[in-house]
Amino acid sequence: MRSHKFVSDILRKYNIDYDSVLPVQRGYRNLVFPIKKSDSTLLNLIIYKNEDNIISRITTANSISNYLAFNGLPVRRTYDDRILVLKSISGIRHVSLYEYLHGDTIPWDAYTRQHIKLLGQYMAKIHTQLKGQVIQVPSVEEEYLQICSRMQLYFSDNGVKSALGQKLGITIEPNKVSQYIQILKLSKKLKGRQLLHMDFVRSNILFSEKEKLDISGIIDFEKAAFGHPIFDIARTLAFLYVDCNKPPVKIHRYFLIDGYIRHGKGKFSNILFHHTHDLLTLLIEIFWFYDFYKFLRHNPYEDLAHNKHFHKTKEFLLTSGAITAR
Repeated sequence: MRSHKFVSDILRKYNIDYDSVLPVQRGYRNLVFPIKKSDSTLLNLIIYKNEDNIISRITTANSISNYLAFNGLPVRRTYDDRILVLKSISGIRHVSLYEYLHGDTIPWDAYTRQHIKLLGQYMAKIHTQLKGQVIQVPSVEEEYLQICSRMQLYFSDNGVKSALGQKLGITIEPNKVSQYIQILKLSKKLKGRQLLHMDFVRSNILFSEKEKLDISGIIDFEKAAFGHPIFDIARTLAFLYVDCNKPPVKIHRYFLIDGYIRHGKGKFSNILFHHTHDLLTLLIEIFWFYDFYKFLRHNPYEDLAHNKHFHKTKEFLLTSGAITAR
């Protein structure tokens, strides 16, 4: 598609008097075009991928982020509430126009103690603001129960079992996914469930260092879900443990103790299942297992030998006993 002509047509529908369309921002799943208005202020025009229930996801994400922005958090706010529906020979696309957030994403391995602490601090602020808010979103447990059903089918396939053993030298613990299903079902009964971000990761966090290092932007509430805050915490810790070049014990302290609890004033107490298994550890393992599954589904097994993120995920799962080496 001739992107600038396409974007110009969209901006006319929004009645935007603009000076220029800047190059598309790379590294995002959707097309993101910074727009320089005639008064030199910036906007972000997002052309979303055509996915199932995308209009509902955009509407929900915009409602949550607008609410948080109104309450002072550095979250992307809509410039115009209209979501345009565009039809072309390549299909239907949905478009939304936002105020511009300054700042940059950085690689996981560039995260310092302060970056990790800020991540925990701002997650706590979001949880505090969203507590008690009623916006219709999926249940996080139901979403992962569906994922577990897909994983059970995949790992029960004899061809997959054989390939895992021959090419990767590993075996999946037979009842592991069934155990995850039980954990998720029990989690639906927890008190304190609320709106969650559920994608609080590197690509959705912008940092700025004008006066001091701080988070200048939080984006993408498309995976927002309803559940206990421990799910949000575990999802981000699962990424940090694998992708940051720091010992897990330090990451845990920086993110959860220093960031979420001390500076973010977030409330956290771990939850024990069967008096011995803490829920945070169990959920982190579930997220690692899901990421492991995605590596297998989307890559030839032979190529995974060169993927350090896959290898680190595999090592964590070997340590936890979710998979075993042949």
